[in-house]
Amino acid sequence: MGGAGEGIQRIVLGVLRVLEVLKVLRILGVLAGALIFGLWGAYGLWSAIPTLMLFFRDGSPGVAAVSFGIPSPELLLFIAAVVVNPLLASWAKRSGGTPKRLHRLQFWMLVGALALFLGGVATMTTRPGPWTDVLLAAGGLVMNAQYLEAAALLGTYAIKES
Repeated sequence: MGGAGEGIQRIVLGVLRVLEVLKVLRILGVLAGALIFGLWGAYGLWSAIPTLMLFFRDGSPGVAAVSFGIPSPELLLFIAAVVVNPLLASWAKRSGGTPKRLHRLQFWMLVGALALFLGGVATMTTRPGPWTDVLLAAGGLVMNAQYLEAAALLGTYAIKES
């Protein structure tokens, strides 16, 4: 009977090792996501601020002179941010404190960016003018700031769960 008990013990230890490896892989994936969100957000903010500043320069044709559109990586990152938020909701609530605040902030930044973009599209179709450009540029600014915030949230998750 001792042989069967040892066999079960080996199986349990093997399963525990696999679970530890999976946890490490999950944390590495989260850190990779944080790095991608952070780099993209920093680059996006770096390029969005001068675009928004075009409005406030004298004699500038305004942001209307700049072509707007949501490139594929931006759309995919936005979708990833929307997916990440509910996935981390229960963890953020359990953790409380900073993770909970970061999670709530990310949610409202996503809502704000979407509202600004939709407002820009609505003004573009109903009454095109300078507000269209301001809303779209501000939406891009909030979106890229949200990517930095998502990177902070994912980094916090990886640190707390490791």
